[in-house]
Amino acid sequence: MTMTLSATGVYRLNVAPENIGPDGVRFDFTESGTVSGVLSKNIAPPGSAVSLTNVAYLNGSLASQSAGTAITASGLAYVSAADAALDLYMTLTVTSGSLVVAVAPANIGTAAGDVSAGDITAGTFGANSGSVGDYGFPDDVTVADVLTADELVATTSITGTLVTAAQPNVTSLGTLTAPVITRLNVGAAAGAATSSSTIAKAVAAIADNVATTVLTITVPNSAQAATVRVTAIGSLGAGGAIGAYEASASNSYDITVVRTAGVNAVADISTAFGVNAAAVAGAATCTAALTVASVVGAVGASNSFPVQITVVKSGGASDLHTAVLVAEVLNAVGSGVTIA
Repeated sequence: MTMTLSATGVYRLNVAPENIGPDGVRFDFTESGTVSGVLSKNIAPPGSAVSLTNVAYLNGSLASQSAGTAITASGLAYVSAADAALDLYMTLTVTSGSLVVAVAPANIGTAAGDVSAGDITAGTFGANSGSVGDYGFPDDVTVADVLTADELVATTSITGTLVTAAQPNVTSLGTLTAPVITRLNVGAAAGAATSSSTIAKAVAAIADNVATTVLTITVPNSAQAATVRVTAIGSLGAGGAIGAYEASASNSYDITVVRTAGVNAVADISTAFGVNAAAVAGAATCTAALTVASVVGAVGASNSFPVQITVVKSGGASDLHTAVLVAEVLNAVGSGVTIA
């Protein structure tokens, strides 16, 4: 219940036993201008003229205020359940502006839907016994039916402070450590219909100008339609004029894969796009190109395609190059194409 008071007078704010909660009645005062009000209760018997006596209350900080203490600023006031068993009044003096009063059941220290800061403690939950520190959960926390992911590797690579913006009285619930995802599946599990599955890989010790397998595409013996998008960066190894990683080159490709049952799969790779390269001063230059090798497997069995990178230096003696790539397969049908 909300009311706006804009003139000096005596006002009944709550009719007993309405709005009485576990800790009595809560008043939320919003002042505009200059006003002063004193809370009281009617102690007269029913049918008699109103007889008011001032009541004590707790302010928004839960500090006790003696009977007759005037309210002169916006904030909360809590009147005990014993006093709220009688009609509650305010004797109001308005110099300017007005006073808006919202009345609700009281649950000490907690606004509707909020968690009191005093109810968060270090290592345990308690009633208004707050202390400083992070909350330590006593055992594992399980989240059901919210997140499904494959191949989660728990590390401390992602850290931060967990803050609940929806709970204004809670500033922090401690330190959050998140897992690193090595395979991300979107839409469905890897290989399922209408699924996208992405991986990242690193390959070392790549001989100069030698096609080296960095990715394998596997195709089941059934009707299939998929595309694999690969972005790769190749870097020169040690031994050159400057040193390892003196030059790098990156390219992206789309690989289209098709198959019908009892027929060998076919994979076609696009021309490179997003072609780019860079080298430090005095270094050799580098190229890094992807190709798809011939199909492996019989017509009646699972097939696979090696995806290979060839890293080439323009000169010097660098060797044992490195490559990092990210690959995403998009499947049209179930029991589909996978990458590894």
